[in-house]
Amino acid sequence: MFMWAIAVAGRDGVGFGWVETGVGVIECGVLEVWTAVAVWVFTGVEDDSDSQGVVEQKYKPPEPAAWLNSLLSSLWPIVNPSLFRSLADMLEDVMQASLPKLVRSVRVADLGQGNKSMKILARSEEGDFANFEVAVACRARPTTATGGGLRKRSRNAHLLIEFRTAGGIEIPAWVEVTGFLATAKVGVQLTPFLGLAKLTLLGQPKVNVSCVPLAKNFWDLPVVIRYLQKSIDEAVGLYVTLLTGREKMDTESVGVIVIRKWLSEKKKRGDPYVTVGWGKYGKGMWTTRVIESEGEPVWDETNAVLVGPLEVNADENLRLQLWDSDRGTADDVLGAVEVPLKDVMSYHVTKNRMSAREDPLCDFEGKPCPGFLYWDVGYFSKLSLDDHLLKLSNERSEEIIAGSPPNGDWPSGILSIKIEQITGLEVEHIRESGIREGSEDEEGGDISSAYCTIIQKVYKTRTKLKDNKPFFDAGTERFLRDFRTTSVIISVRDHRPHESNPLLGIVVVPLPKTSSSRSQLTSSFPLTGGIGYGRLRLSLSFRSVQLRLPPQLLGWNIGTLEISPHATASVNLPDGLKTNRLVFRTMYGKRKLFPDSSSPGTWNRKRRERPIRLAVCKRYASCLLVQFRQYSIGPDTTSAFCTLWFKDLYDDEEVELELPVRRKIGDAIHRAVRNAVDEGEVVGSLKLGLRYYPGLSGDHQSLASSDKDIADVMEVLGAAEDAKEVESIPSADSSSSSSSSPDDDDDSTNRDSKYDDGKRGFKDKLKEYKQNRKDLHRRHRGLMQWRAARKLAWV
Repeated sequence: MFMWAIAVAGRDGVGFGWVETGVGVIECGVLEVWTAVAVWVFTGVEDDSDSQGVVEQKYKPPEPAAWLNSLLSSLWPIVNPSLFRSLADMLEDVMQASLPKLVRSVRVADLGQGNKSMKILARSEEGDFANFEVAVACRARPTTATGGGLRKRSRNAHLLIEFRTAGGIEIPAWVEVTGFLATAKVGVQLTPFLGLAKLTLLGQPKVNVSCVPLAKNFWDLPVVIRYLQKSIDEAVGLYVTLLTGREKMDTESVGVIVIRKWLSEKKKRGDPYVTVGWGKYGKGMWTTRVIESEGEPVWDETNAVLVGPLEVNADENLRLQLWDSDRGTADDVLGAVEVPLKDVMSYHVTKNRMSAREDPLCDFEGKPCPGFLYWDVGYFSKLSLDDHLLKLSNERSEEIIAGSPPNGDWPSGILSIKIEQITGLEVEHIRESGIREGSEDEEGGDISSAYCTIIQKVYKTRTKLKDNKPFFDAGTERFLRDFRTTSVIISVRDHRPHESNPLLGIVVVPLPKTSSSRSQLTSSFPLTGGIGYGRLRLSLSFRSVQLRLPPQLLGWNIGTLEISPHATASVNLPDGLKTNRLVFRTMYGKRKLFPDSSSPGTWNRKRRERPIRLAVCKRYASCLLVQFRQYSIGPDTTSAFCTLWFKDLYDDEEVELELPVRRKIGDAIHRAVRNAVDEGEVVGSLKLGLRYYPGLSGDHQSLASSDKDIADVMEVLGAAEDAKEVESIPSADSSSSSSSSPDDDDDSTNRDSKYDDGKRGFKDKLKEYKQNRKDLHRRHRGLMQWRAARKLAWV
């Protein structure tokens, strides 16, 4: 129309031609405005100009992607920013790992996607389901560096990053995403509604950022911009993985390898121990105890190693290495044994069963070394569905297994624990009365820096600095001997500099109760027993493996051994031994029984009918030693002994055992304690009543002073007991400390309640305070409510 008007202007009758030309120009302008409005409505493309007024050239998407862009443009401003929290979480970890020395910590304080949506450049469909391959791009609106304020800057995708220096100074940085380009595969399953959505990024997306100064132009330095760009690229690279909107229904591990190490023959004496790991990965996954001054060590220890898809795809080798422990220098490798993992998984002798092996030791080049290794190995896969269920799809099979309770006939299996997020995290204000009104403060100075720990020494998350909604999305997998006696306990602590990290709360998940109806659980649990409030969201998934361990191997590795206060000797025991006193020893304590002069061949405790209680750690690698000690001038001597390996005991079962008494000849007692062997001359037997209680008790309290891990676990269990999440922890015997002597037995501290007159004097109050002091300090009550006292206690 416009060209026709120009042509008319060149003819005779110029007056009429100019009129026609004006009408044509007006009509053309109206048509152009209408076309621009239509494009804006159907494609969501806006005309933006920079500070110089240069109009940005727009990309026109193909028609199949136009309606998707229109929908995305409408929904983008109202998308929940928490969907991108996992990317910000990865960025925090990457930046924290490469901080300069002057900067102590960093956190992503805010993440916003802006109100300008990404654009789909192309789309293609394939398959019977709604499968798309899309190319997505986004370019930020041009803004001035200092004009417009944060409101105008927030129109584009952005990050607010706060750096904390060693002096506690916070330096904020506003990072703006100026460009983004990525290709991805999107799968949508309609059954008939939206049932499953998957997103797979095809390669690492390209991200361009710019750092906008908020106060001074410090962030204009090229080195700072390069550091931020590198960190974002690494975080985006970690994000290139399969994303799914469905809960995790199964474990990553496909099975377990159970190894039982018997003995080694190497003739040369040393301090040997064996490590188990992967040949290509190199890192050891499990180690035996060190047997000192031994040439033919006998361990008889059993443990399991998880097998995941990474090990299978890498064609890993199962490696066992024999080491010689040295105190002053590095340990020496005495030899190794390597077996292909796929052979163990597929060979009929080792598939879902144990097989004995005898392998010669070799060095890293395959040359033979002196000695042999005798061991048992077997691969045990996860339980599968019956034949009629195997015809279903993989996703449906996983849902059926996750929705059904674990099989009690197969109690051993793999437990997957994933800690997702804590919401509404807040610290209790001890010295404030009433309830604080108002919404949760997300920027206050008393926000916690939380981290989670799965006891005991199972897994620890990273610390999320100053966040009342910390997002972890981290987890681990572990092999369980028996899920029917397992409880998952997670502690949440607040990381505080120059102060002991206080306990914000705990979460106790008893597997027998939670797995009564299904094998997979995703839920939120309140934090209890600490100084904070909040809800922890976690996901648990248990899968049984086709392994039946002996009942004595289904127990706990930590427990308490209770011994009857009376012991009886056999008739054939020499009379000289019947007058000796008995000393019961473990790795963490000792107790005594004294001979009864009125009844030779019997032993009792002095002035007490209470049983002997001894703390046990590393149960499957330690034993009980009973020594027959006789009085002599100088140090007492041991003339005979008994040994009992804890791996042969059942949990929570009272038994009467008759232990063989062996005469001490040479180093027989040392070899019997370090090696799982029955050697030596038997001269009689000793009859005892025993019971092994699984788990920690008050008898382990003496270990807390030297072992920080035990101290943390004892504190967590105390909090769980106060919150009624677990049963009361059995208290220790008043004389159960390894430093006390049985001769000092005193019943005066255990007064009968009938003599209590109900009055509480100063001494009674002081005694009660000492008993409850740890609980008060854990809850920041009493003296520990003051920060100065907590810092002084930390020093």
